[in-house]
Amino acid sequence: MQKHIIAELEVARSQNDRAIQEVSAYAGSQSCPVRYQRTILRGKADLAALSRKIAVRLKMPAWSYNIYHSDEHSLYLGPVVGILSSAIRPGGYPGRSETRINKEMIRFARRRGVFIYMFGASGVDKRKGLIEGVTTNLNNEWMQGLFPRPDIVYNRIRKRSLEKSPAIIALLNQLEADPDIFMFNSRFLNKWEVYQAASGVPVTSSLFPLTMSFNHGNLEVMLNNYGQVLIKPSHGSLGKGIIKIKAQSNRYYLAKSSGPTQWHKYNSIDELYTAIKDKMRVNDNSLLQRVVELCRYKGRIFDIRIQFQKDAASSWVTTGAAIRVASRGQFVTHIPNGGRAEAYNTVIRHVFPNPAVRAGIKDQLDYICSNVPVLLEERLGLNLAIVSMDIAIDPDGKLWILEVNSKPSHFNEPDIRRHHLQLLTDYCIHMAAEQRMKLTERSSL
Repeated sequence: MQKHIIAELEVARSQNDRAIQEVSAYAGSQSCPVRYQRTILRGKADLAALSRKIAVRLKMPAWSYNIYHSDEHSLYLGPVVGILSSAIRPGGYPGRSETRINKEMIRFARRRGVFIYMFGASGVDKRKGLIEGVTTNLNNEWMQGLFPRPDIVYNRIRKRSLEKSPAIIALLNQLEADPDIFMFNSRFLNKWEVYQAASGVPVTSSLFPLTMSFNHGNLEVMLNNYGQVLIKPSHGSLGKGIIKIKAQSNRYYLAKSSGPTQWHKYNSIDELYTAIKDKMRVNDNSLLQRVVELCRYKGRIFDIRIQFQKDAASSWVTTGAAIRVASRGQFVTHIPNGGRAEAYNTVIRHVFPNPAVRAGIKDQLDYICSNVPVLLEERLGLNLAIVSMDIAIDPDGKLWILEVNSKPSHFNEPDIRRHHLQLLTDYCIHMAAEQRMKLTERSSL
């Protein structure tokens, strides 16, 4: 069988610097025999440029790829990363809202020698070992193709209802059972499981506001003890479906997060509860959360939106943080509810002019980064690599975690987006190499 050549990028032209090896090249589920011209470039990662013939065999574009693992007989390229997305329709491309950030992600990864494509459930063909997906060409235009089953899968399905569909559940189970695939952020989190996981452990229990399941008795207890409470959907996000209730002078006042804040009065706890259950259709899966008094920036409440990720050593680090400021009179800060983004340093320096207080806030964020994601992985049995959190600051400078999200929305801040992409590609390379070493060790037993 004829063997084609993979030529490494930036190799020295001198024959003395070149060593030829005959190996098998792997890209995800695809492989083929090659003659590989290898030069050891000190201090630089190895890259390999695929000839068109090799690219056809490996079902990859004819670009340059990172060599994330190699041994005497094998060369592993990429890795190949599949983004499982609800934005992909059969025979189609991502919608406009997903285009910019996904093209940016694919382009950034390509420069690192990592191949990313996006796919939907309908694109998976287990019989052929290939997946129909989309990536971008060198002109940054969408292109479709049949690509290898990936080394890494990142679940970016953005709709809970879709993730719970039988087809998606079956696909996720199939991917998790495949020993050649490492998948992370495999599902949405719900607020109740996050609170239960964290509240039962001393190192994290004080970081979350008291939360209880929604029922008549718990509603009455929370209002009697604290005077205010939030009702939140256990599976909600983006500030949707949140209700705030205040108790004043034996009356109860209720407002919803959607639209301008309008308070509705109820004369008894029974009348209030009936309105919540019947008129607003709040179900028993909803949660009661103690209201945290938020600090204000120029008269408006705000919270921190922060993202944590695993790095090239699989350690949790901070990707970046920004501030979300509520619109006037609103009790939620989410941008779909009229909130706006502000720079973290600008707001924190304005609200907390004392450097010691600011240092204390940073220490608390570092503590959260080091403890909460690790705990959630352990107690929920998940592989997480990216989480975002909404974190409140009370007037005493104490931080409270309001939300944890395993399917974070993208930041608009360019520096945070760049850091996110750097960490994402670093982590994918690291985990592909680690996974490959584990599989090699297992096969040698």
